[in-house]
Amino acid sequence: MAKQQEKVLGKTRKDAVFTSKARLKKPYYVDGIHVPGVSTVSGQIDKSGPLMWWAAMLARKGIDYTTYRDELATVGTLLHDMILAHFLGMKVDTYQNSKWEIDKAKNSFKSFENFISKYEVEAIEVEHELISPKHLFGGRMDFYGKVDGVLTLMDFKTGKRIYDDYFYQSGGYSLLLKEFEFPVEQFLILNVPRSKGESFEVAFLRKMRPVEKVFKNALGMYWAIKESRKIMKTAVERIAVKETKVKK
Repeated sequence: MAKQQEKVLGKTRKDAVFTSKARLKKPYYVDGIHVPGVSTVSGQIDKSGPLMWWAAMLARKGIDYTTYRDELATVGTLLHDMILAHFLGMKVDTYQNSKWEIDKAKNSFKSFENFISKYEVEAIEVEHELISPKHLFGGRMDFYGKVDGVLTLMDFKTGKRIYDDYFYQSGGYSLLLKEFEFPVEQFLILNVPRSKGESFEVAFLRKMRPVEKVFKNALGMYWAIKESRKIMKTAVERIAVKETKVKK
């Protein structure tokens, strides 16, 4: 990991271009076995309630949920890239983005700069991938380093507010870091708004074990469901039914 650290922190050329992990997604493997990512594992926990409420609220305003969601998602991805590129000393690849998306993301980035300027931040790893042979899952964390001298796992989000799921994801990343003997003293979750109606929120958490436990339980559920599906498939018997013609 030390070599990887040198590689990441060495990318400080102004002409270097940062490309989003969203465009470079790849599966995780342990000894040839495909294992889930942190987001997939946390997805085992039902989050449909808040999402359905938000969709209904937009519908009452005459706004198409899917279009609005996709537009904001693009801005959120770009904003996320800008934040990571900030720590890497790189430029962001914006060739696929419209002027509206770029302007929107830049405006939101200012609120991030205002917040982070209040702290002494030292990056150790940025956008670093780890895969757990012990727990059988992988993940790529946003930031691991020191915030005012405290070893911090920081996750950057762009949405309406900070949801419980964000803590569970941090629990997964924390397990990955600890497995490779990198201590985590606190979580820092930063939600940067993309539009009106979204809140700039920050959460510091030092009591991490309960959320790590939730993540472990979700991981257990993921593998249990995967195994049960194999068994259920063998229990299903397809019976061919001949179509009979109805006499007129």
